[in-house]
Amino acid sequence: MTVRQPSKAPPRDRNRYFDVLRAACIAYVVLYHMFPLAVFSYWPRMGLLFAIAGSLTARSLDTSTRRAVGRRLRRLLVPLWATAALAVPVMVGFGWRPEARWELLFWVVPFSDPPGADWAGALTEPLWYLRTYLWLLLLSPLLLPLFRRFPRMTVLVPATVAVAIGTGLFDVWTLGERFGAVVRDASIYLPCWLLGFAHRDEWIAHARRVTVLVAGSVLAVAGVVWAFTHPASGSVDLNLIPLAQLLFSAGTVLLLLRPAPAWAGLERRWWPYLPANWLVMIVNRRAMVIYLWHNVALALSFPIGSALGVWGLGTAAGTAACFVLALVLVGLGVVAFGWIEDVSADRRPTLLPRLPAEPPLSSLRGPVRTRPPTGAPPAATDGVTDAVTAPDPETTVPDAVGGDDPATRAPEPADPWALRLLRADQFPAEESRPVRIVHAVGIAGGEVRVAPTTLLVREVAWSAFPGQDAPVRTSS
Repeated sequence: MTVRQPSKAPPRDRNRYFDVLRAACIAYVVLYHMFPLAVFSYWPRMGLLFAIAGSLTARSLDTSTRRAVGRRLRRLLVPLWATAALAVPVMVGFGWRPEARWELLFWVVPFSDPPGADWAGALTEPLWYLRTYLWLLLLSPLLLPLFRRFPRMTVLVPATVAVAIGTGLFDVWTLGERFGAVVRDASIYLPCWLLGFAHRDEWIAHARRVTVLVAGSVLAVAGVVWAFTHPASGSVDLNLIPLAQLLFSAGTVLLLLRPAPAWAGLERRWWPYLPANWLVMIVNRRAMVIYLWHNVALALSFPIGSALGVWGLGTAAGTAACFVLALVLVGLGVVAFGWIEDVSADRRPTLLPRLPAEPPLSSLRGPVRTRPPTGAPPAATDGVTDAVTAPDPETTVPDAVGGDDPATRAPEPADPWALRLLRADQFPAEESRPVRIVHAVGIAGGEVRVAPTTLLVREVAWSAFPGQDAPVRTSS
């Protein structure tokens, strides 16, 4: 009997609900920057992005701190460096000079807002998100254990700072323009990041639905009330009112993280699911490029629209035409620069991502074992099962799911006494049973394999044929 340690962790399912939320947030960012109306600020696009990032960061930190932080730093910094390589020479060529040359280092690592020319504000203004993300990411290896041991205190500290700033009890700008902006934005969105931690640890999922509904609604309503009673320069735009932004974002994020829909349609490859699935995948795989480029595209759409004479159609039609032009420019930017995100995520560079082929149902059941020729020694295995570990779902979407082509496999002889062990990630969700923890001993033919660690399984069944609920035992 040979005991072997699995060579890799089992593959993890991609959260399709997060994909949809992230795509909606990115689309809403573009919409808000084109039409900066106060009503469009009442969707927690940035709070949701930070919450999703917090949940995924916590998941990766549970595996490897260095790898989790390093991978996310690469995905954050490589697109920024590409932007700097294009933007900084252009700004310098048009006569711009930074107030201090050392500030150019913020284009390398954005601990503060990267500097830029006044006329390049469309490019530099959205970079506050990268700066805030960087700080929260670097603090996460410390914040996650603190949150798990002292959750209330970890949430209350940044919330208290944000309340003090929002009520005027603390003038954050006494810390300086650069550091003050860091503290203000981090205090607003750190609670959302921590809600992502809570989502990862399933605290939100296990909380009573009524409790989550009441708490989220109270926070969101409190944010709206504060915005309408404390407008900034006569505007109730949440982006201008930090405390209202904190309350509304935390409340709505809490409400949106409670559901866990399956979104099975995003796994299908036929109409009407195909275009929606492809669009969601494009936005997720090109999120950084869209975010960094969309504001420039919006700024360019107006002079291009004027040159095309769109304003002769009227103000409303001309604005709509400019918005369409901006979307076209965003699409061109995705095609031209999207491959940079593939490089940063350690994927094969492509102009546009392609949907993987939809796997047959049988491929989701795990690989089928084939019996070696008579007299041949049994093949060595590297783990408890023969499944091939899928790539990390946060860094890539595999080109194919499941094993090899079933048509090329030799048929498996019926063995009514074979123990079929299916890992949770190998069994179709629609046929799954309640999850249970077992110490598994796998017996298949002449091989015996013992799991050295606890396995998460959805079925341990005596079965001659995969998927058969009540196999027939044959007498010998």
